[in-house]
Amino acid sequence: MFRQKALVLVLTAACSSTMLYAAPFGSIFHKDKSTATASNSAADVTVDFNNTAEYPRQIKVGSKVKTLASHKVTHLAIPAGTTVTVYSSMKTHNPGDVLVVVDASHPNQTINVD
Repeated sequence: MFRQKALVLVLTAACSSTMLYAAPFGSIFHKDKSTATASNSAADVTVDFNNTAEYPRQIKVGSKVKTLASHKVTHLAIPAGTTVTVYSSMKTHNPGDVLVVVDASHPNQTINVD
């Protein structure tokens, strides 16, 4: 009987600590959260999108759709490795075409959109 209670106690302690970190609210218990977000922001690359068209154009940065104002340059900080595709049709590009794959070795690049 004592062995069963001890086993239940050990298993409960092991499962509870695992579940605590796996739960959605468990992220507040992680010690390295600030370092993880700091390293992600360091990997951002500045990309300028120059929309030369008379109408606003839409691009898809990763999974988010961004609207580029007409005759303006839009500055975006995008994580390295992100694919930027065409979302709305343009003169020279169709929806789904890849405009650029953001590379950390090419910072401050300008992409012309028409």
